[in-house]
Amino acid sequence: MAKIDEASPSRSWLSWEYLKRGAIGLAALFVVVVIANHVWRECRFAGIVLESVVVKGPAGENAATVEMVGQQIATYIDKIQRTGAREWRPHDLDDGQREPVNIQIPGSSLNVESVAREIASLFPHRRQSLRISVTSNPFRPGVTAAVAINDGRATTRAICESDGNPGSLGKMFECLALETMKVINPLFAASYVLAVEEKDCSMFRFEAAPKADKVAENKRMLEDLRRLCGFERTRTMASAVIERGKPADQPWVSYIYGKLHLARAQALAKVDAEAEWYEFDRAIGRFRDLSQADVPASALAIQMEAYIRNGLSIHESVLALNWPESKDLIKYRLKEAKDVLDDAAKILANLADSRRKVAAPGTVQARTVEDGRTDAMISHLYGLIVYRQWMVDTHKRHRKGAIGYAEGDDERRRLQHAVELFDKASRQAPPTAALLVDWGTALRALGEFDDAVKKYRQAGDIAPGDSTPLLKMAVVLLEKSRAAAKGVTVENHFDAVRQVSSYLTWSGDGKPYGKRIDNLVDALEGALAQAGDDARRDFQGCRREFAASESPVDATDLVRAAALKICVDRARSNLAGRVVVSR
Repeated sequence: MAKIDEASPSRSWLSWEYLKRGAIGLAALFVVVVIANHVWRECRFAGIVLESVVVKGPAGENAATVEMVGQQIATYIDKIQRTGAREWRPHDLDDGQREPVNIQIPGSSLNVESVAREIASLFPHRRQSLRISVTSNPFRPGVTAAVAINDGRATTRAICESDGNPGSLGKMFECLALETMKVINPLFAASYVLAVEEKDCSMFRFEAAPKADKVAENKRMLEDLRRLCGFERTRTMASAVIERGKPADQPWVSYIYGKLHLARAQALAKVDAEAEWYEFDRAIGRFRDLSQADVPASALAIQMEAYIRNGLSIHESVLALNWPESKDLIKYRLKEAKDVLDDAAKILANLADSRRKVAAPGTVQARTVEDGRTDAMISHLYGLIVYRQWMVDTHKRHRKGAIGYAEGDDERRRLQHAVELFDKASRQAPPTAALLVDWGTALRALGEFDDAVKKYRQAGDIAPGDSTPLLKMAVVLLEKSRAAAKGVTVENHFDAVRQVSSYLTWSGDGKPYGKRIDNLVDALEGALAQAGDDARRDFQGCRREFAASESPVDATDLVRAAALKICVDRARSNLAGRVVVSR
């Protein structure tokens, strides 16, 4: 008879008890691990956290919601940060849309996320938090938004309002994002406001009315300049950057003010050349107290732009002067332009030499993508200055403004050096549209028209919204068609004129008009003269017929481009007939 194992039920119960305790222990360990992970993530996260959004505004189709507020704030913060320099590290934003692992703690209203945040708050952390509330405005139509920004040291509060009019809600969200960035990183706030005010400054236009009171006219001009180009908000933001007292900010303050002065110079160029040059000097002066090795790449680009635009502006001012009546003034300004470009060339040469030594074989230096971009920018700017120096030195050959071609071996070597620098820049980093345009211009001066067209076409592909490459390509094709080179046919003239017509058709509003279109017309007349004097006379007669559409100062660029296109298309039809006959 078999014996009954009386211990079996006990052992079974113990096994189940151990299993249950093990499961509870594993669950507790899992919760601890999850909480530890949350705490670690909260302490490590160095970005911006949108902790809570409360909306108690009016209901309706266009009313703000919690989701919309969060998304709009995130959009504007991203937009503000995209205006910053390449070297600035954007702040990540946690807008609460992620879905973390979250566990409700049994018998409690707490969950793992809330517990983790409470624990994390006891430790040092780098995150910066936002709390936003949107409520109805009790005094007038619209809503009022309040934001509390905690940067880990203190809490700053700001209020933004919407008046209920179309677009005002977007302005309110922009205001909230800007107030946030003013606290978290005023550099980004300053760069965004600068971008907005730069656009306003570019709208400055001034045309003196005939027989108007001079004092009243000057007063109106000053009012427009101060209203559009005062940059009051930018200067206030820059002051906030200075006040936080970080030595590393100094080059960036120079960067911001350098861009400010360049924008003012562009506006003043329309009314006062001497004042324009002074703004260039002020932009350059912002960097004089800095060690050149400490100037970041983006700031260096602004510094070099000031040098180059200053030298170019001084040089262009000479083109309007008559020789020999203004001989002394012309010589003085040419020397001044050359000195400015020489100074910039020395800075770039020294900087390139120091960077070569750092990157020399045997040195322990990890090269980054940013290093490549900086080296490419230096090579590009150095090549551009070499080209501009050649232009200044050969000014006597083209006093009327027409840019000539290289003559003699020495000039060809100088321009070839510029081309080599552009080629070097394209190998150091992906080429920009600006590099390709300058490269094409140097090739054009060497008479290498086909290669110049290729560079302009590549530039147009990279920057489809910029009409400059298309315009330069049209001019080069015209110059090629009129060059006294063997093998130029009526078909070459016809293709060039068709490119001009295409440019006037597709390049937006026809900008840039001014001197560049004048150069285009000169090149077009030259090409038509090669096709036959009657073709040029027909074109000139057409332009006289529509001169009234091009001359009024209040005519838009598109009106002027449309008037010119009528005459270009007539010339194209004329040449098309000749192509048929020649075949």
